[in-house]
Amino acid sequence: MAYFCLTVAKSAGGGQTNVAKTFGIEERVLRKLGDLTSTRGDRATARKAHAGVQPLTGSERAWIEATVKQLVLRLCNPPPNYKRPTLTMADLPPL
Repeated sequence: MAYFCLTVAKSAGGGQTNVAKTFGIEERVLRKLGDLTSTRGDRATARKAHAGVQPLTGSERAWIEATVKQLVLRLCNPPPNYKRPTLTMADLPPL
């Protein structure tokens, strides 16, 4: 689900760099979300189930959940001329 949300954001924003600028999200956050959700997880949660998949830690799972919530909120239509502060790694739970 988290990888799907990232894919939708990239599609809506015209790529990762544009998503970062348009929705006020540090590119580092988007890269980390992509890394964790494309290559990690267990057989029930991983994007691609294959042998040797490394499970997510509890802190990584909490980080992904918090990040997806913020991503979805930022993709919603804000009031006109509303400028959100940039979402950075410091705004999210520690990894």
